[in-house]
Amino acid sequence: MSAIDPESRINLSKATIIVIDGSRHSLDVIEQILNGCGVATVQRHRQLADANKTLNRKAIDLIIIDPCLEDGAGYTFIKDLRHTTGPNAFTPVILV
Repeated sequence: MSAIDPESRINLSKATIIVIDGSRHSLDVIEQILNGCGVATVQRHRQLADANKTLNRKAIDLIIIDPCLEDGAGYTFIKDLRHTTGPNAFTPVILV
């Protein structure tokens, strides 16, 4: 097993990340953090229905979601995502 080179860098410029949160302020803060880390494509959604349309259309590299969105529907959204056969069934999810 080789050690990770401390001088190596992770290139996130081609990553596509979707952020789902009901708060515009939270969306702004998360997007700025991701842009600062080099992420070029951040798709923002305030409603699960809109996010679902995007997730059904194309593969996403990472999903960041507020699980308490729409009275806890974020948890159900993730559970349903894991039970689909779509392109994002195994996409990593971060709960914020």
